[in-house]
Amino acid sequence: MSEAVYLEGVHKIYRTAAGEVHALRGVTLKIPSATATALMGPSGSGKTTLLNIISTLDRPTSGTVVVLGTDVTNLDERRLERFRLLKIGYLFQSYNLVPYLTALQNVMLPMLAAGMPRDLAKAKAKLLLRLVGLEDSAERYPIQLSGGMQQRAALARALANSPELLILDEPTSNVDLENASAILSLILALNKAWRTTVIIATHDPDVAAIADRVYTVRGGYVVDGEIPKGEIRIDLERAKDIYDKIRAIDSTWR
Repeated sequence: MSEAVYLEGVHKIYRTAAGEVHALRGVTLKIPSATATALMGPSGSGKTTLLNIISTLDRPTSGTVVVLGTDVTNLDERRLERFRLLKIGYLFQSYNLVPYLTALQNVMLPMLAAGMPRDLAKAKAKLLLRLVGLEDSAERYPIQLSGGMQQRAALARALANSPELLILDEPTSNVDLENASAILSLILALNKAWRTTVIIATHDPDVAAIADRVYTVRGGYVVDGEIPKGEIRIDLERAKDIYDKIRAIDSTWR
């Protein structure tokens, strides 16, 4: 099995007025392709820093970072932005939806940025909103959506360019139990039916239970963790049906 992510000796030091903050301390980590990995740990442990480095939103102070077979450690910003746009989907804890765009327009945005024709981007965005159960809310603005609906819209946007790697930062922390279950089942379906590599940062054992492997992040160090017991029901057939339609759109463009 090939590796989707490989980190070797990664340090991240932030310099502040109060002194240096060592967010990561020599992290070496291998994440196989098409697996689901959970990163557990309390706030301030280094989880989000680790996600940002894997997603190329941040650079390590030292060490090597290889993502999807590409050494991204020293890529220039232009190439890094293009790589991130086409290869990585990121679900932020705070949603980060554009407030003056509708749900449909928010999902279309990464596809248009990648150069997809508008008609194809619109058709694909509608399918993604259907996938997350928001087909009837396509023309609503973020302020008109509940927290759970915004999270699902943000997930649809993260999937806009059919990423090989999906990264989620506390995907259920701001939603109710029903929406949390819906999001987790969808993440599992993406991983199992679409073979998308998934990395989830969480402090919730119920979320970590969907992973193939769990790591504990504490004080900037990463160690093996125990997978909590849990069961999330998933609808692979529904996901696969929509996925096939999305892949048909992708094939006409790329």
